[in-house]
Amino acid sequence: MVTIMKDYVSWRAQALITKKPVKRGDVLLTSRPFCTLLDSNRVGSYCEHCLCSSRKDRVLTRCADCGRAWYCSHRCQELGQQLHRRECIVFHKKPDYQPKDFARFLARLIWRLRSPSPPSADTREIRRDPEQMKYLDSLMPDLNVLVGSRYMPSRDFLLIIYGKVLVNSFCLLDDRLTPIGMSLYLAASIIDHACTANAFVSFLGNKLVVRSLVNWPDLDWDRVHISYLDVMNTRKERQEFLRRHYYFTCDCRLCRDDEQDLLTSTIACGFPTCGAPIYIDETADGGIDPCEACGFKNHPDDLRQDYRYIAKLTKQKLAQLDEQDPDLEVWRDLVEAQEDILHPLNVLKAKSLDALMTATLNMRGWHSAWGLARRNHNAIRHYYGPKHPTYGLFLMKLGKIELNNMASSLALEHLKEAEEILEAGLGSNHPLVYLELAWLMIQASEETKVEIQRSLIYGERHTPPYIHALSATNTPSPITNAHTHVSGASVQVSNRTHVNASTSTPAPANIHTPDSTRTNANTCTHTHNSTRISIPAPDNTHTPDSTRTSTPTTANTHAHNSIHTSTPSPANTHTHHPTHTSTAASTSSPARSSPRSYVRSNASALTRPVHAHVHVYAHVPVPARAHAVVQEQHHLHVPVLAQANVREHARIRNHVQDSVRSLPHSPVHAISRGRS
Repeated sequence: MVTIMKDYVSWRAQALITKKPVKRGDVLLTSRPFCTLLDSNRVGSYCEHCLCSSRKDRVLTRCADCGRAWYCSHRCQELGQQLHRRECIVFHKKPDYQPKDFARFLARLIWRLRSPSPPSADTREIRRDPEQMKYLDSLMPDLNVLVGSRYMPSRDFLLIIYGKVLVNSFCLLDDRLTPIGMSLYLAASIIDHACTANAFVSFLGNKLVVRSLVNWPDLDWDRVHISYLDVMNTRKERQEFLRRHYYFTCDCRLCRDDEQDLLTSTIACGFPTCGAPIYIDETADGGIDPCEACGFKNHPDDLRQDYRYIAKLTKQKLAQLDEQDPDLEVWRDLVEAQEDILHPLNVLKAKSLDALMTATLNMRGWHSAWGLARRNHNAIRHYYGPKHPTYGLFLMKLGKIELNNMASSLALEHLKEAEEILEAGLGSNHPLVYLELAWLMIQASEETKVEIQRSLIYGERHTPPYIHALSATNTPSPITNAHTHVSGASVQVSNRTHVNASTSTPAPANIHTPDSTRTNANTCTHTHNSTRISIPAPDNTHTPDSTRTSTPTTANTHAHNSIHTSTPSPANTHTHHPTHTSTAASTSSPARSSPRSYVRSNASALTRPVHAHVHVYAHVPVPARAHAVVQEQHHLHVPVLAQANVREHARIRNHVQDSVRSLPHSPVHAISRGRS
């Protein structure tokens, strides 16, 4: 066994075994599989030997004898015959035979381990486990067909093989971290478990790679640990899982942390300004302890009963969860029921929000998924830690969601953080890093450049498109909004100084405003260091010098260092210099009515004062650099100024949407061992 393991340990791992410093992200061990098997529902999508996906421009060809196995090349077909040759004969004779996957894996392993001296192992734990013994008995009919009664090993030998597979097998993952099968790696089987792992397992094809998550002054294999399970569980659930599948009890630092375990089963404090976590024991009776942060204790009498009901229902739904395609309505209703009871760091709520976000993404609900991701961000970081690859996968998913919500700067920030984490955990040569993550970062970078160019033109405080989405979710926005009711004549200065006149003076016809004046009938105007004067005016307003005239049906108007004179929708307005003519939305006009038809239908209202809510957005002046850019581009606007970048951005967006169809969801399979 020692000789076999040396063959499967890479030269780099052999060098690291010696007492040398190891940095975070260094490869500790690489190993090729001793025995591997694709899931039956993945056959035809991956090569049976190298596990190459059919998505990578490779045409898979099936085995000519049985038609069950698929390979990407003749070389892989030759190398795969060592495991496939025996079962190929059976499938050729019985084309409709469908054995269990675990029976096929055991049959392959039996043929690999045929020797006169079977390995020794302690099988007492398995013999005392009635569930495992019953499952082994259910595999015997398939084993008799695949192996044959002549070559079937003894019962003791079969129990030894069965026990080693249960304890030492790994769940195979493709380049998108999707479970596709199971495999046995002899070298990696020496690594022990800890809930607070300091090493991480990833796959490149069928090659297993173990990387360090911490810095080591010198490598000690007795202290290298990987996680066999998902750490986002209560201590009781983790211990039960390990006893049931691996027959040992974990005593790591996380399992000894009582305070951390209490946080997994908490409710939110009922005091409006507190919200601190309060531990609640599902098995206990009586009232709930007061909040340690604020001392609040007036909890509803039925709160413990409600918590038990919600916790029981959530555990039932989690047991039935399809991690790739959760039911949107089920998880949306469940999260709504948890809202006023469970604390955000409660493990049941964190898992429910993650399932709901996946279901929302499957329906392309990018904006709703963004809100769910922000709500669950702290919980994911709390349970996995700021440097764990699972948290990096969450940041990568969050970055993609933000890109689809036009929040390019936020997306770029999160994708850069994800890049540093995933390069250490998965390696820079992992397809998820150098393909999917790289393209997302290119897209975010290009969109951020376009956003910067817009800010140079419109001012340093130009509003990105996603700010309005953040405002809808009570997120602070860099825009200053001033809602003012205008009655009669009023003067508004955009530097947060408001001077109101109490009188309303009707203006005569043919008003002449020669000094850089803009005449508007807007109800929503963006101003830059400017003053707005609103007076009622009749038709035929005459503005000869550098004037922009607006008539009702548009939303926003921009001006620089000018006076805004707003009048109630004058008709036949004339301008003497090249100006921009826009229309401003009116509450009484149809959404798509023309200015002329609007004037005709509202002629009787033109002599009345304007009563509207005016939104003033305070901006800074356009920088000198922006004016220089405009002059170099012959006063072109932003869409023309950034035309090349927009075309490049569109090409990148189309490529990303075609290539990045789905991001990894479940962190369980990425770090777990055992049957898939």
